[in-house]
Amino acid sequence: MTISRKVAVFSSSEPLIVTSFTDLLTSIPDVALHAEIADLYMEHITQSSSLMVMQIGTFASMLPRILVHQKFACKSLIPWQQNTDFPSHQWIASLWQYLNTEINKISEKNKTEGWLRNQLEPLSTWCLLPARRDTLNFFLCSIKDSSKIIDLDSVTEKTCARALEKVKILHFGQTMFNCDKFKNVRTVELVPNLVANWKNPDAVLFALSAVDFSECESLSEIETEPFLYYFCKNLDSLKQSQVFPNLKAGLKSLPFYPTVIGRLVPLAGDVHAVKSSYELPKAGLDHWSAVTGRTLLKYNELLKTLIKYLGVPTLTLTEVYSSLLIPSFHHFPGSAKPDHLKFIKESLLQKSENYSDEQWQLIEKLRMLPFIETSDGKPHRAETFYSRNQVVFATMCPDSAFPPAPYNEDEWYNFLVLIGLQAVVTVEQFVNFAKEVERLGLGGISKDVAKKSAILIEHLCRRPKKIQEGILGRVKDIKFLLPYVVDKEHETGTVLTQIHPQFQAAKTLVCFSESLGPQHCYCVWTSCTMFRTKDDPSESEYGDKKKIVHSQLWIPDSPPANIVVQHVLNICTSMAKMQKKLPIQSEDIVDSLKKVMKAVYEYLQDNGISDAMKEKLTATCTIYLPEKQIFVAADKVVTRLSVDEVIDGYVYSGPLSFGEFFPVFEALGAAKTASANTFACALQKLQGQVGNKELNPNELLVVKTALNLLFKKYLRNNTGTSLDLCSLFLPNCDNIMTLSTKLVFSDNSSLRQRVKKLKPNFFLGFRKLEIDVINPLHTILLLPPEHRPTILSKVMKEQLTDTCIGSACKGSISSKILTVIQTPEFISGLVRLVNHEKITKELRPLERADCEKLEHNLSNIELFEVECLETCIIYDGNIVEGSESTQTCVTVEEQQSLSIYISTDAMTIDEDSVYSRLSFAINALTGYHLGQSCAILMKLLKCEPQVIHGILDMFKITAFDYSSSQMCRTVFPPPGTIIPEKFHFMLDNSFSYFKEGEYAGYEVYDPLIDDEGDDLTGEMEAGDVFIVYVIIKKVVTLGETPLQARYIIEGKDGAEKEVCATQLYKFFRDTEDGMIEISIVSPDSPLEVPLALEDVLREIRNTLKEAWAMLGERDRNRVKKRLYFKWHPDKNPDRSDFCNEVCKYIGIYIERLEKGLTIDDIQDETDGGSSTDYAWFHQFNDRTSRHRSYQREYQHSHHHFRGGSYGSGYGSGSYHQSKGNPDLSEARRWLRQARADLDAGREVLGLSRAYNWICFMGQQAAEKAIKSMLYNKDSRQADVMRTHDLSSLSSGLGNPSLTSLASQLQNVIQDFNRLRYPDRLAYPRIPADVYTQADASQACELAGKIVCLVEQSLH
Repeated sequence: MTISRKVAVFSSSEPLIVTSFTDLLTSIPDVALHAEIADLYMEHITQSSSLMVMQIGTFASMLPRILVHQKFACKSLIPWQQNTDFPSHQWIASLWQYLNTEINKISEKNKTEGWLRNQLEPLSTWCLLPARRDTLNFFLCSIKDSSKIIDLDSVTEKTCARALEKVKILHFGQTMFNCDKFKNVRTVELVPNLVANWKNPDAVLFALSAVDFSECESLSEIETEPFLYYFCKNLDSLKQSQVFPNLKAGLKSLPFYPTVIGRLVPLAGDVHAVKSSYELPKAGLDHWSAVTGRTLLKYNELLKTLIKYLGVPTLTLTEVYSSLLIPSFHHFPGSAKPDHLKFIKESLLQKSENYSDEQWQLIEKLRMLPFIETSDGKPHRAETFYSRNQVVFATMCPDSAFPPAPYNEDEWYNFLVLIGLQAVVTVEQFVNFAKEVERLGLGGISKDVAKKSAILIEHLCRRPKKIQEGILGRVKDIKFLLPYVVDKEHETGTVLTQIHPQFQAAKTLVCFSESLGPQHCYCVWTSCTMFRTKDDPSESEYGDKKKIVHSQLWIPDSPPANIVVQHVLNICTSMAKMQKKLPIQSEDIVDSLKKVMKAVYEYLQDNGISDAMKEKLTATCTIYLPEKQIFVAADKVVTRLSVDEVIDGYVYSGPLSFGEFFPVFEALGAAKTASANTFACALQKLQGQVGNKELNPNELLVVKTALNLLFKKYLRNNTGTSLDLCSLFLPNCDNIMTLSTKLVFSDNSSLRQRVKKLKPNFFLGFRKLEIDVINPLHTILLLPPEHRPTILSKVMKEQLTDTCIGSACKGSISSKILTVIQTPEFISGLVRLVNHEKITKELRPLERADCEKLEHNLSNIELFEVECLETCIIYDGNIVEGSESTQTCVTVEEQQSLSIYISTDAMTIDEDSVYSRLSFAINALTGYHLGQSCAILMKLLKCEPQVIHGILDMFKITAFDYSSSQMCRTVFPPPGTIIPEKFHFMLDNSFSYFKEGEYAGYEVYDPLIDDEGDDLTGEMEAGDVFIVYVIIKKVVTLGETPLQARYIIEGKDGAEKEVCATQLYKFFRDTEDGMIEISIVSPDSPLEVPLALEDVLREIRNTLKEAWAMLGERDRNRVKKRLYFKWHPDKNPDRSDFCNEVCKYIGIYIERLEKGLTIDDIQDETDGGSSTDYAWFHQFNDRTSRHRSYQREYQHSHHHFRGGSYGSGYGSGSYHQSKGNPDLSEARRWLRQARADLDAGREVLGLSRAYNWICFMGQQAAEKAIKSMLYNKDSRQADVMRTHDLSSLSSGLGNPSLTSLASQLQNVIQDFNRLRYPDRLAYPRIPADVYTQADASQACELAGKIVCLVEQSLH
């Protein structure tokens, strides 16, 4: 029987189901046995194929026939309705009882949720699981979605259970199965394992995540908080569960998290947990959160593990504001902002000395926060506003610069200052405020400007760190200070401003760097701005700090020099104008001026006066004379001046009331005492006043006084002091002040008459000015050359006429006079006469240099004769018309000589007048020292030379020991003096050491040594050895032997030279018997001791070997020569045989050395054989013979000198002073040059038109030929002859033919200097113009005759 109570046949093809849950199959009753018989077949099910067990899969296959598939198998959740289309509660209960029974049949130890779901997989899509959301509505949920259902019976937290019901979560409960069949039977053993259980937090979380909370009732924080505690407590198990793949996302999705504004939200977006969130003002947070997308959660310490796991940062209130709210503060409504700022002010940033780092971070954020809204609605930072509590800001800033309401209340002040409100004036702000005041002050100093200036300077003065912060240097140049007003603030200000207005009238603002304090008022009020004393920032400082303040403000301790100088110039300018309008000043002005100028003078005295200051101050009247109530220039003041030296308007005495400042006046240009310069300045000032106008009587009186005092000062001082001014002005003959250098002083009345047609601008003259001057020329010459008027005699050159120049010649008269002038007696007599005059006048006596100069001048005099001597005046290169005049004697100065022209007509008519003029010319050479002694000089010119000193004795002229160079020959020969050959025998040929200061003979030239292979030897004689005296100045090195020594010698004119010992000779005294010179072998042995040949030869060998080893060829030749001379038989007649033997060996030694052979193996003994004739040595025979003859002559004529001195004065016969002292070698040398000059002239004669130079060559040839004869006669006389006059040179030689030729040639060439210099001819001719070819030919012819005559004489 089936369930339908039908009887059916058992069939294996359609087996019947055997089950006790037949109520599940009522819709298909024929598929199963009736319940009442089912138990009977249970045990046979496995034995018959006609029966089958109703397994879950079998049931699942039959379910579509029981329920509508589209309704119950295609959805996850369907409402459970009470109608026939839906299963009943009993059916559902029976189903789950069946499923529970089937599951229990399976023996499985680990029946996990996953395993259970696998078993129910055939039914997973069917909505068979009952659930509900509230007490009224039931649902059937698909088995696969059973995890979205929670078992409320498992929820132990009642609050949570209520909350779950409130959110209408799908839940399962026993009350769902309310049929009697299942009453008191737990039918849901299986269901709790399918749905979420409170013991499984991951299942609970999954179930909650499936809830659509938007459709639920709102929960309270009390209701959601247990859930969060639940999950926080089970967080570890949740982390280990694999049921929920994204745990964090699931937890965050729950809208259980309370925000600070009381809402429950899921954790989405930027979420932060806020500690102490209950304190946080809620105003505007909802709007802020909505706009920014940020969520602020309430922080719960019990949930910190969960919060941390979910990655929600936890912030303090301070951090919330600094990192979240303040950066996006603009998203708050305007009404909410003050609440939050007030909270920050009162709770987070209460006034504290030490803020934490978090607080400082918040402060920095607030400083950057624009929150103060101005009238335009724009927010601004606190730092853009200023504090009204700061008086500088309150004064300098507009109302818009201060915070508006409500932030202008006092309660906000400290907070705003903390976050940037500008309550302290910064350096930059102060600088800007100062510049603003400066800008406003350009329009004048109004009350507002004055107030602002006062506030700023008061702040600056009180500013505590003004030195360190550099503010002083920033404001020093800004004009924001109120000026010091002299007429209102100074005790004598009214009077001072009458003297001169204050600088800029004190109507503009001033700055520190360009202003000074009022303590300097007297020194600067007209040239510099001043600031008030109370405005000085250094007033509150002391010591070094005061100096530092002034240094940074560039306020000097004393006024700058240029300011004081300008001040003085201002005062002086004003007083000059005032003096013109009101000559008499009031007592107040006089007293004030005294104080002012005293202060100025004190400043100049303390600080000194630079050149720049002096330049400006001396250009104006800087000296105040209280007694005269005037200002005068310093150069008009003399601090120590006598009354008679005062010249009103030009020279004043220093004011005694300012006596302490006389050094200042002197530094400014005032003179300490009156000098010539003082009165020269007065004349200059007078010229500056009158210009080129004629002087009036009073002005002439000034000139008279000034000139008189000027020259008195010069005469009193007797010095050539220069005038310290550019120009000196003197009156001319038209009474017009003229530059002195443009005036002409008439020192010669006749000359003035001769040039009157030129109309020179003459000086007015001392006599016309009533100035008493004894010697006007001397007085005018006291003036310095740069200010001296032109002396008439200097500017007007008197010269011979062309006719006189052409006819001038040298004749008997001129030669006679010249011979007297150039004699030694006349020279020494003139020197004696001049020295006498100087001693008489109490002047410095003559010194030797003065005497030598006078002698030199006399030696350069040349005399010419002219029949009719006439001169003319030359001015500016032209002959002055009508200036010709006849003269008796004319002097013409040339470059190196003095030419004197004598009128032969005058000599015939009036000889004394010629000698008088000649004396005057010679007196000019002495510097005009003779004076009245010119009369004696004239007598000296006319007398014989030998009586000159007798005449001087007769006139009692003071004796003076001076001999001319032609007379005085000392016993010591001057270095460079030639040693005549006649004295060469006295030179020691041995080699010896010399001492410093010792005289020696120095071999300059020996033709047999120095001219080898030279063309010169043909012209020189073999005996022309040139040896001079020298002085050993220094020993350079002595060496091991005398031959190796070197010395520095002094020669002619002090010239020094280093030489070898081979060229130096010692002087020795000869003996009466024999002449062997001192030997190195036995230097101290008497000559009578026999000499051993062996010792002599050994000495010679050593000398020769040393010479060949260390010396050059010429020095070796000198050694050979000296050895030969020393041992030559002619020099040793008493030992001729011995010396012959020695000379033979000398020749052998030399021959071997020259061949490179040794000389050590030569036997010293001679074999008596004949010696070889050595030609080199025989060349000296003539020279040794001459030496021997000179020796005999000397011994004969000087026998009485044996053992005595070398000489004792002039003409004593000393080595360098023998009588006559001819020097043939020097004569030949001069003659050679004469031939060369003559040949040059002859060669040029046919090739060039330079006839004056050909004549000059002829003159030179003749002069040197005549000099050659002089050297052959007496070299001493030739040395001192310095004239170029051929007649004078030849007159002393006693050769009439030579004298005649010389005179003829002199007449052709005339003056020696006329050949070369244009100034010896009348303008515009030059020497090349006046000499002709005939003159040149005649000059060469006569010169040739003179040279031939001299050659014959010498040979």
